Amino acid sequence: MITRRRFLSLTGAAGLSGLLPGAVAGVSPVRAAGRPLRIGFINPGRSDEDFWVSVGRLMGHAAARLDMTLTMTVSERSRRQYLQQASDLLRHRPDYLIAVNEEGVGPAVAELAEASGVPLFMLLNAMPFTGGNPRIGQPRYLGALLADNEQAGFVLANHLIGAARRRKPGRFLRLLALDGVQATPAAADRARGLDRALSLMPDVMLLDRLEGEWRQDVAEQRLEAALRRNADVDVIWCANDPMALGAAAAVIRRGRVPGEDVVIGGFNGSVAAQAAIAAGRMEVSMTGHLFAGALALVMLRDHADGLDFADAGGAVQSVVFGALDRRTLPDWQTRLDPANAGRLGFEQLRAAGPAGPGRKPYPFVVSGSTLSTIPVSS
Repeated sequence: MITRRRFLSLTGAAGLSGLLPGAVAGVSPVRAAGRPLRIGFINPGRSDEDFWVSVGRLMGHAAARLDMTLTMTVSERSRRQYLQQASDLLRHRPDYLIAVNEEGVGPAVAELAEASGVPLFMLLNAMPFTGGNPRIGQPRYLGALLADNEQAGFVLANHLIGAARRRKPGRFLRLLALDGVQATPAAADRARGLDRALSLMPDVMLLDRLEGEWRQDVAEQRLEAALRRNADVDVIWCANDPMALGAAAAVIRRGRVPGEDVVIGGFNGSVAAQAAIAAGRMEVSMTGHLFAGALALVMLRDHADGLDFADAGGAVQSVVFGALDRRTLPDWQTRLDPANAGRLGFEQLRAAGPAGPGRKPYPFVVSGSTLSTIPVSS
């Protein structure tokens, strides 16, 4: 569980106080002999926010298997607090800092990292730079592991509309969308994916687009009001699982049956969504990005040991989403169950081959799904 302490060490160490500077030169750091690699991570979520709690938990397990000490702060979705925590972490000079460009904080964090001499790695959200790409203009910005949210939004729409067509063949379909907070890149990109899908489907009408603020209670309230205006809805596309669960509750309150009258899907692969999919109240949840933080640690472990991840697919790479539905649910549950987190073999995903350009890409950025690439020990 993520607590509200200012610093949280996920590998049992006592925080970043007293950290020794990493032996870093340019973008080719060398592991400091005799101690674990020390990573700072600024978590942009809330301490009770399921997605970011899961990301941090998986990072902690990966760090333990990769000889790392991971120290995480939780900014509680406060931009001011995020920047203050970045400054605090950087004063202790970890070997690497991992940050997320939520609500446009990325460039300011990059400037802080550049001034401190600490290499920066961005997670999940892309960051525009006037100085150019990673390692150009701001050499301490090493790279990023992103999530292809636009493509996942497109795939989710196709999955849901396909399911609705099977239930209601030959019918003109009507869709409602629940977006996340549009100031976040993930919400904007997922919405663009939905728009792209709808542009290719003249038999599907977008009735309304609501902002659910990533929250189940807000989504339920706003969708119930929308269903009073547009009761005849076939598909509800949601930018995360809490909003999808809120949508299902609103549908039930309006006397309809989710999974039969209305097809609903979201993102994250949360435990609650897994239960809803098993019960038929949700059709699908796009997931795999929960593992992005842990997979970023794999890439940084390689970088610190002289195997630059940029030689195995580029400085900026994207983790592949997969569809969690009733067919794939058992396999996803094995990897997403917190009780199994210690069995996930992240160290087996490290770079293959000698140092230098042209190495084989990481499997989690080229596979059809993150699901098949994360080994589970017996």
